[in-house]
Amino acid sequence: MNEQQFIPFLQQLKQLSPSQRQRLHHTLDDCETSTEEVLTIKATLRKCPHCESTSLRPWGSSHGLPRYRCACCLKTCNPLTKSPL
Repeated sequence: MNEQQFIPFLQQLKQLSPSQRQRLHHTLDDCETSTEEVLTIKATLRKCPHCESTSLRPWGSSHGLPRYRCACCLKTCNPLTKSPL
């Protein structure tokens, strides 16, 4: 969603009834990734998200996440690459 679409969306939130606000809150909570899920994602990176090769090599870190470089396609990734996050 671009900024021009987002601003009217935010303004419409003021028109929600209390029950609609509660439903929205629950929906947003369901969309968030828990710490446990992130740790699971970190622990399960076994193949390249680009080419699915298992030849990943450590390649430093960025933003607190380990980075890897694939020996086959030479692309780098982290545990969140190509994930909903």
